[in-house]
Amino acid sequence: MNAVSLYQLKYLQAVINESLRVFPPVPAMLPRRTPLSAATFINPTKFIPERWLGDPRFKNDRREVLQPFSMARRNCIGKNLAHVEMKTTISKRMWHFDLKLCDDSSKWYKEQRSFLLLTCAQRQSQPEKQTDALWNWE
Repeated sequence: MNAVSLYQLKYLQAVINESLRVFPPVPAMLPRRTPLSAATFINPTKFIPERWLGDPRFKNDRREVLQPFSMARRNCIGKNLAHVEMKTTISKRMWHFDLKLCDDSSKWYKEQRSFLLLTCAQRQSQPEKQTDALWNWE
């Protein structure tokens, strides 16, 4: 697994974009209301990664408003590294583990506390080691 192969995982990038749109990574900053506006995104409160993959239902979405790393000259210098790290972490976890939602995981967002970063009181998914030899990848 390398940066080139991770770049080809278009659906993974769509999931990351949608996650950054719906759930701000640093909630203590200025409120991000624009990306959740119905004038900006169709079904703004729903998690739909397909909106980033050219689905015609979302052709009027204003995807350019999503700027979680800021923009222009003040853009985050570590943006590309952050994307590679997110893709690596997610893909390795999905490769090595089956994930099962924990009980009461559906209400995590309502009970979530935030200070400078988001905090979770309890685990939201339970990783289970892959047992199939086909998935034994190092």
